[in-house]
Amino acid sequence: MRILTVLLVVSFLFTGCFEEKAGIPMEALHGEWTGASWLVKGEDVGRDASAVTFEFNADSTYSAGMGGSGEAGVYRMEGNKLYTTAKGNAEKNVELEKVTTDSIFMNMNRQGVLETLILVKK
Repeated sequence: MRILTVLLVVSFLFTGCFEEKAGIPMEALHGEWTGASWLVKGEDVGRDASAVTFEFNADSTYSAGMGGSGEAGVYRMEGNKLYTTAKGNAEKNVELEKVTTDSIFMNMNRQGVLETLILVKK
């Protein structure tokens, strides 16, 4: 019995050291967003971020566009990860580094190249 108690206490203390990042509520994404800055490996490489748009709706649907192309589907949040599933496509995810009332900092890994897209609320 004493060993079980010690194991439970150690387990409790150990898991407290590795708390998961607080989740970002889906409500924080609701609305229309447009690209403000697009960094590749932390540097501005001249990509036109303003061509990127997102709209996140309260019913878990979204639409996104970039220039002449676009997609629409459903989205969900898990921790600080945004998962999107466009109609007819596989689920993909990005890390949301920071979300405020007027900006989203989205970290992406595109074919091994780290990119950050900063969106602002319309």
